[in-house]
Amino acid sequence: MRLVSDPVAETIRRYDEFAEEYADRWLNPAAMAEQRDFFMSNLPGSRVLDAGCGPGRDAKFFTAMGCAVTGIDLSSAFLDIAQSLVPRVSFARMDMCHTAFANDSFHGVWACASLMHIPHGQGLSTMKELVRVLLPGGSLYVSVKEGEGRGFDERGIFYAYYHLEEMARLAEASGLEVLRLKEVPSHTGHAVFIDLFARRVG
Repeated sequence: MRLVSDPVAETIRRYDEFAEEYADRWLNPAAMAEQRDFFMSNLPGSRVLDAGCGPGRDAKFFTAMGCAVTGIDLSSAFLDIAQSLVPRVSFARMDMCHTAFANDSFHGVWACASLMHIPHGQGLSTMKELVRVLLPGGSLYVSVKEGEGRGFDERGIFYAYYHLEEMARLAEASGLEVLRLKEVPSHTGHAVFIDLFARRVG
């Protein structure tokens, strides 16, 4: 296994290097359409945090649906692309593990394919941070790759893999009520993801 002192920083460095290529491949608006629709159907208000927003695909959708979106990411290159794609959205370079937002700031948090780049040891604290900024009754979406262990792929991107049971435990320990938890194939068919839809309790 490849050993790197800071796998998140290495992953961000690699994303910055091929951000344009990634955006060209993943800005397809049809991707994640069912997940976005389900998230919207359970959203109790308009304020949405896109945590790990990447090049802005989902921020663009939520803005078009009338949401007041805030997008955060650690990749400056992704944020530049996202700001060009959706000029009305407020984007900021920020770590989803330790955000600068006040408690109860958002009606919904959308964390699509972002938690999976954080080592398992920080998974629970990061989930709790996302719940902290949610209003009571607010909705959370998290997607991760299904699998065992952790490691870097051929592009130098770090992944922490999860099973359904692990995601259920994270949700419960974070004060969430699970609305839907299931395995889903990616729209390209290259991997299996786990979708977690949940609501903040209390």
